[in-house]
Amino acid sequence: MYEFPNVEGHLRTEEVIGYAQTAGLTPVRVKRIGTAKHIFSHVEWHMTGYELLVDELEKRRRQTSVKCVRKTERIDRKIYL
Repeated sequence: MYEFPNVEGHLRTEEVIGYAQTAGLTPVRVKRIGTAKHIFSHVEWHMTGYELLVDELEKRRRQTSVKCVRKTERIDRKIYL
């Protein structure tokens, strides 16, 4: 089962940038896309999502373990955290 990159707790925008950089990515733009609640069985997650536009994603994808999620074929430099 695929899972988006995630961390314990909530990150500020600056921390999201740092997280992406540790994965070998260079964020060009970071956009907070909102909060959500997910309930699975007896576990409840409160999440905050970010959309990142990154530089040189195709080249970096071959060098890192981060899997890229394509929203459309035309937009190929976005990842979601």
